[in-house]
Amino acid sequence: MTPAPHDELTMLDVALGQGEVAQLAAARARIGVDPLQLLDLAEEVSFVQSARLLVVEPGPAYGAKLAAVVRRAEQRAPQPVVGLRSWICLAATAAAVFFVLMAWDPLRPHTRPASPSPAGFRLAPSAVSHGHDALEVAIDESAPAWNDDIDVIRRRLDLEATPLLRDSFDEGLRRGGDGLRAWLDPRNALMLARFDFELRASAELRQASLAQSGGLPAIDERVQELADQIAAMAANVASTAPSERDAREAASDPVALSFAVRALVAAGAAEPARRSAVASLGAGLVAGLSKARGEALAFGLAGLIDAALATGDFAAEIRWHGDRLVADLLAIDAETWSRRLPAWLLSSSPPPVIGEAARVLARLPAFGVEPKRCLMARGLFVGALRDRIARGDDGPAVVAALLYGGGDLLASDERAARERSLRRWKAIRLAPDFVLCHQFGWAVAPGRAGFARHQFELREMAILPAPVGLRDRSVFCLCLATGYAVPVDLAGVSAGRGGS
Repeated sequence: MTPAPHDELTMLDVALGQGEVAQLAAARARIGVDPLQLLDLAEEVSFVQSARLLVVEPGPAYGAKLAAVVRRAEQRAPQPVVGLRSWICLAATAAAVFFVLMAWDPLRPHTRPASPSPAGFRLAPSAVSHGHDALEVAIDESAPAWNDDIDVIRRRLDLEATPLLRDSFDEGLRRGGDGLRAWLDPRNALMLARFDFELRASAELRQASLAQSGGLPAIDERVQELADQIAAMAANVASTAPSERDAREAASDPVALSFAVRALVAAGAAEPARRSAVASLGAGLVAGLSKARGEALAFGLAGLIDAALATGDFAAEIRWHGDRLVADLLAIDAETWSRRLPAWLLSSSPPPVIGEAARVLARLPAFGVEPKRCLMARGLFVGALRDRIARGDDGPAVVAALLYGGGDLLASDERAARERSLRRWKAIRLAPDFVLCHQFGWAVAPGRAGFARHQFELREMAILPAPVGLRDRSVFCLCLATGYAVPVDLAGVSAGRGGS
């Protein structure tokens, strides 16, 4: 019931959006400046969300009664009469479709120039000779030379690795056997991510998504404010004279540029100024990734993929640097894999970097990178994180990186157990390590059991002051935009809800 104009709205009224527009605006403005009232409002929103989850299970006779209603409806429905005219129309339509497909064959291969492969890394023969790009399917059997490389990798894993790492590598090989699905799943995920990006241009849809996921709609106002600041900072970086050291360092740091792009895309870059900032940041990433390796390569590719979502450009660059990332882990030389494991798999490698690399590899096949290599590389990254947890290193950084980068590769019971273990920590207590906060917040995907509870705890971060610097401010913006920016895990949802 809408209160009278002279009545003051309660927290429950504000949570439900009940009242006059002016009253709601005044109440939200009053609550927005008081952290204690913000937490009270968060409690009311949590209560409303929990009430919405209440369901009434049907009784044992419900199914039989519904079937009887359907059966009576089918008996009363008139039977369709198919006349001669309908058959003539159907034959004419089939003939038209046949001649159109004869004139324009959508499955006819189109030859395009092939992207060069990084030195020391062998691509499959079909990917090189036929020049498949990001829009074409490249499914082939493993070449004999690649089978030899697999044998070398497996021998090194047998000597130095644990059973968890070997099992994860073998699981990646098994998943790579379905070449069509290995290419199609990332492609579908890319199309859905682009669709979600377009939807985030609507403020109403963003706030509705926040309310549905257990977040505060008022958080979107701060996300948009931070996104405007990031776009302005990006413009300043692009236009500042090279003599100024801070701006020059920001312009040459792929990690900072990457998080700036991702923050703008997560916030919904609908305005021309933001789209222009994304395009210029993407061009800066292309230049910065030319010599990047390790952390800079993994995080930089993540930003370049988001720039491609927003602009439709950079596909060739993503494929080139994606091949470099795969080669950095799987290429065999006189030292790597022949005498020792790659540096990526050592315990000294930071967990957030491994998690980001694994997440990037899940999207690279959509841009033409060989799906089988990506799955094998992801399996090694996930195995390295699982091995750390088995050895007792089960802190928030390792668990969050495992779920963020490879949660879809885990068995359902293991994934649910790791998601439950996240409840040991609160995101606000992980600050000011906002990269860890971001992976912690995105570790539980929408559609998974416990996602609303996870988002409820993330709301406490909204009261933190915005950090200084392009990189940290961008990651902080990503953390606040989790409620509507984190993508749905289609594989996890289709396999069944996990958690508790």
